[in-house]
Amino acid sequence: MKKIAMILMLVLALAYSCETEEIFFEIAEITGSWNVEETSTEYGAQNYQVTISADPVDNNKVLISNFFDLGETIYGITNTDFAINIPQQTVDGYTISGQGIVDNKYGSIEWTYSVSEGGSAAHEVTATFTPAGVATTNDTLTEK
Repeated sequence: MKKIAMILMLVLALAYSCETEEIFFEIAEITGSWNVEETSTEYGAQNYQVTISADPVDNNKVLISNFFDLGETIYGITNTDFAINIPQQTVDGYTISGQGIVDNKYGSIEWTYSVSEGGSAAHEVTATFTPAGVATTNDTLTEK
């Protein structure tokens, strides 16, 4: 009987030690203004600013105004692995989808996304968001 109890305790201890602690994404840490350094296959290098805010209704969503320098707002869905997923959505005639990965110290967000305009073939875009007030490699803002 003691052997069974010892084996059971060993199995439970092993199972407990294998559990991973979930790291929760703090949306409040990324709200505010961000500088964007963006490169797309269609427009080349662009620099502009966006504002990220928490969705007032859904705790798992963020609203990103001026995404892709469009002057419009898109939404992203956050999760516990420091990712922001942008489900396919169309704003101002542009269809956008992709993902951003938030630095675990909230100092930057690295994005990859696809953009198509009016049903044309999608082009790939990469961007780095850094908090406004932090120097970037090219600190002039440009417009599309």
